[in-house]
Amino acid sequence: MDATLRISLSELTPGLIANLKSIFSEKQEVKLTIEPVSDFGLNRRETKEEYFMRINEVLKNLEQGRSVAYSEEEFDQFVENLGK
Repeated sequence: MDATLRISLSELTPGLIANLKSIFSEKQEVKLTIEPVSDFGLNRRETKEEYFMRINEVLKNLEQGRSVAYSEEEFDQFVENLGK
């Protein structure tokens, strides 16, 4: 099983570690990789007006046929290339 967790440092608690231990066998070896991530501004606070402007822009783009579609394999490859 593979899992990627994106959490803030404040969420890295003994409870999270205990939950991870309950998922995996005590005899299993796991690999943890810790690295800072960029959120591309997605976690910044925005006003209600900014939020609706952003949603309306997305809807306008969809109505105008400006969208991107990926197969599952293409999306996996796209995400993999982002990390390089």
